[in-house]
Parts: sequence; structure tokens; C-alpha cells
Amino acid sequence: MSGRSADAPIGSRPVRVLMATPRYPPYRGGVETHTYELARRLVADHGYDVRVVTTDRDGTLPPAEVIDGVRIERVRAWPRRMDLYLAPSVAARIARSAADVIHVQGYHTAVPPIAMLAALRAGLPFVLTIHSGGHSSPMRHRLRSTQVRALGPLMRRARRLVAVSPFEAALFAGRLGIPRRRFVVIPSGSDLPHGAGELARRDPNLIVSVGRLERYKGHDRVLAALPLVHRARPDARLLILGDGSDADRLRVTADRLGIGSSVAMRGVPRDEVAHELAGASVAVLLSDYESQGLGAYEALALGCRLVVSDGSALGDLRGLNGARVVGADAGSVDVAAAVLAQLDAAGTPFVPPPLPTWDETAARTAELYRSLLPGQGSRLIR
Repeated sequence: MSGRSADAPIGSRPVRVLMATPRYPPYRGGVETHTYELARRLVADHGYDVRVVTTDRDGTLPPAEVIDGVRIERVRAWPRRMDLYLAPSVAARIARSAADVIHVQGYHTAVPPIAMLAALRAGLPFVLTIHSGGHSSPMRHRLRSTQVRALGPLMRRARRLVAVSPFEAALFAGRLGIPRRRFVVIPSGSDLPHGAGELARRDPNLIVSVGRLERYKGHDRVLAALPLVHRARPDARLLILGDGSDADRLRVTADRLGIGSSVAMRGVPRDEVAHELAGASVAVLLSDYESQGLGAYEALALGCRLVVSDGSALGDLRGLNGARVVGADAGSVDVAAAVLAQLDAAGTPFVPPPLPTWDETAARTAELYRSLLPGQGSRLIR
């Protein structure tokens, strides 16, 4: 294992952490990014011994490998074509892990309850980072509250519950019926890979809508506003930055609105996201639900002016330099007006506000782990 001496060694060895997560890179997504950026920094900067237990539904990835000092172990999960991720082998990995702390990432799939139950049976302290999200299916969205109630007995037994925003902490305190003080807020970092986007030239007419290609991400609202934007800025173009199952429908919508030639869709690797955002004048995120809205923070950190929708954690951006918040039910006229105002202001550089970094995420998580170790007490980190 590489890295510095552990922050809080147990005797002569480093602190051992096992992270359980449904997916890990090379898969892409918010939970995947968070776990990867956190795990590698805990090793490199804090000297922790970190192991990630995750799944591989297709059996195409190495069952075990070490990346950036982090040991990744992949187990099979079923079914192959649904996002249930039933992976019973996760329990066995936790039972024989001898970890000091189990860190469960997310709650949506079968992996978290398997991991939480296994930790309890093994007598190992565990923390849970919630990573809540929206869903394009109204039925699945409604089931989220039922899912939280079903998992409540396990979630309440976590030594710490971690939220990525004050909004998420307050929401789940209410859903679980527990005091807000039981939650620690540790945001995901907003900094993209070092040097990314530095050479990009900002296009005064380019708007980027950030997020997976799903209905709840709000790309339809941006498309509907673009014809109104064109009345004042006929050269304005929209790049929908993401991938997913909704691509064909969004293309049909753009053609129906007569703006197909002004709209592009592209999914890019994480190390290219910064280049795309740094080349845009305005980034838009009009999602129905975000637990933090990492894409919005990344855009703002790169000096891209921002339009976001209220009603979830994105509302926390209100008042920040460079950000503009529209109502959760704002129509095309209001969205277009906000986008035009930001396009007009894009020629004036602004200093991004202080935003969370991945180094801070790792440092606060390491502090959280230390609070759980023998002799360290039970301090809460807010």
C-alpha cells in the first residue's frame, strides 16, 4: 500500500476500511465517482488501507485488481439487466474482512441492505452515505419512500449517516424519523481532474445541459426553452452532456421543435467533462431531484455561469456568485429568460465561490472514521 502514515493507526497497522458499493469505475455515475475519488485519496493522503467490494453483473471485469492503491473486489450480481444488484457474496466478503469500518455507499439497490446486515452480524461499525437520487419512472419514484421505510431499521443502526447536502440530511431525517444531528454532511468534491479544461476557449453561444439522458433530469425543459432563446440569440446552441436510454426521444423532441440542427448530445469520459464545461458559457441543470447536483458544482468551479431548478439540493446554490435559480415549475418563458441573462453576462468573467473539493471530502471522511475508532469518542462532524 502506498501513501503516508495512517492518520489514526491501530497499533502498528493502518486503519482498514471496506467500502461496499453497487458499482465502481469503469462504470460511470455519481456514486461511482464519489467512491473512486474518496477511496484513492484515503490511501494516498491519509495512509488508510481501503478495499472496495462491488459487483460485476456481466462477468467481464477482473474479479480483483488494485487501482491507485485501492484493492477492488468484484462479485457477481443478478439479474443482469435490472438495477436490483442482488449480490449475496458481498456479505461473505464483509464477514471475513477484519475491517475497522464498513462504509456503505448508497441505498437504492440490494447491495446496501446486504452490506449493513453483514456488518451488524460481524459486529463491525458501519456508516452509510445515502446518495439519494430521482427516477424517471413515477412508480419507482414513489417507491423510494417505501424503500426508505423498509430499510429504516438498518439505516438507523448506522454509526453515522452521511448526506451530501443539507437538503438531503433534512429530507432523510424526516423520512427516518430521527434527529437531524444524527447526520453528517460531507459533500462530493467539485474539482475535476487537475488541469482539465484549462485550454478550452469559451463559446459565447454554447449552452450545456448536464445529466444522464432520463426524463427527470430536465433536458426537455431546456429544449422547450431553446426556440425562445433563439429569438434573441439565433446562434445559440445546446449540448446535452450525458448518456442514457432517452437519447432517441430527445432527438425526436428537438426535431419537432425545429431546433434539431442546434442541438447535440454527447456522453464523454469523466476526464473530458471539464473540457466541455470550460468551453460553454452557460450550464443548465433543471433536474426534478438532485441530492447535491455534482455537475452544477463542477460547472461553477470551472467558471461556467449556471441556471438550475429549485425544489431539491440545487436550491442550495441560490445566492452563489455565477448561479441563477428558477422555480421548480418554471415554464419555458422563465427558463429562456434565465438562460439569456446568463448568456449576456457570460462575457464578464466572475470569481467562482468557494466550493467543496475532493481533498476536503476525503479529510472529513477520514475524521469521521477516526471518531469511530476505539478511544476516539463519538464526536459528530457536522
